[in-house]
Amino acid sequence: MAITRTPMVDDDGSGTTGTVINNAWKTELYNQIDAALPGLAPWATAPADNTWFGVGAGAGNWSVTVQQYRYALVGKTLTIAVKVTGQTFAAGGTLNILLPASNVAKGAHIGAAFYSAGTGVVAEIGVSVIGAGEQWVSIYRPGALQFPAATWSYFYVQLTLEVQ
Repeated sequence: MAITRTPMVDDDGSGTTGTVINNAWKTELYNQIDAALPGLAPWATAPADNTWFGVGAGAGNWSVTVQQYRYALVGKTLTIAVKVTGQTFAAGGTLNILLPASNVAKGAHIGAAFYSAGTGVVAEIGVSVIGAGEQWVSIYRPGALQFPAATWSYFYVQLTLEVQ
């Protein structure tokens, strides 16, 4: 994404006086900055479905309605923002979400998860973690409590990590 080019003028504020001052060096500076920055990718929508979500060691056993699975990849930094609703599953210790576009975590990372079942777990903040070499983000409840079997109202997960 290039920097917007604007002329540099020694103007009295009226917009009718003054001269362009060294616009050539300013243009050169902009060009150097553009060349030094990695391509800034816009947010993309992942084609996520139930196979991208799992309970425990399974995949595809967490039935969800994907409201949003957005991600941005800038260089080797990946950020995901996920919202699912209307999900049901059997009780489990962890919930798992697949990274988009076959990405693999380079190191261990931690993020946030916010969720509510409407009953039992009204609203709670958990953690989302991923280890080096992994493709699945795991969500844990505080104190490593089990997620009870329920129809959950919503899950929000956000995580930024370095990928291979």
